[in-house]
Amino acid sequence: MGRCIACNCARVARLDVKDQFMGHPLLRCTSCQHIQVAVLPDAETLQSYYVRGYSNARANHVNSRYLRVMARRAEAQLDLCARWKPLSGLKLLDVGCGYGLLVASAIRRGAIAEGLEIDPKAAAHCRQRGLPVGKIESEATLAEAIHQRELQVVVISHVLEHMVNRPGF
Repeated sequence: MGRCIACNCARVARLDVKDQFMGHPLLRCTSCQHIQVAVLPDAETLQSYYVRGYSNARANHVNSRYLRVMARRAEAQLDLCARWKPLSGLKLLDVGCGYGLLVASAIRRGAIAEGLEIDPKAAAHCRQRGLPVGKIESEATLAEAIHQRELQVVVISHVLEHMVNRPGF
C-alpha cells in the first residue's frame, strides 16, 4: 500500500475518502497520523495538473464551510506549536499556506508569521488581505526560500503529497 511520506512508516491504513482533486484514495499513517494520497503523482502528472488549472479546481472547493474547517485546522496546528513554544514573537513560516488562514491566525496570536504559496491566485488572495505571503516559483526554489529566513517553526501541511522531489529539510 505504500509508506508514509512524513515518517517513512510502512503501517498505513486506507481511508474511505478520496482526494478531492485527483480522486485517489487517502491513507493515514498509524504511527504519526499523517494523511496522504495513496498514489503519489509523478512529475509529469503534477505538472499537467497544475497547468490545466489547479487554481481553478481549488477555487471550486472554497466556500464558507471549507474556510471554517480550514480555520479550525489552522488553530489546532497553532495549538500544537504553542505547546512547544509560546506563539508571541515566534518566527513562523507556513509553506503552502493556501488562503493564509494559519498565517492570519498566527499573527493574531502574536507570532511573526509569513507564508509561501505556489498557487498564484491563492498567494494574490493572501496579499489582497494584507498577509505577508510570497509566491514559490517551483519545488527547486522552496528549500532556498526556507533557508534564507531565520525561523523557529516551519509548517508544511498538505504539501508533501504535491511534491515530486521531497526535500530533506
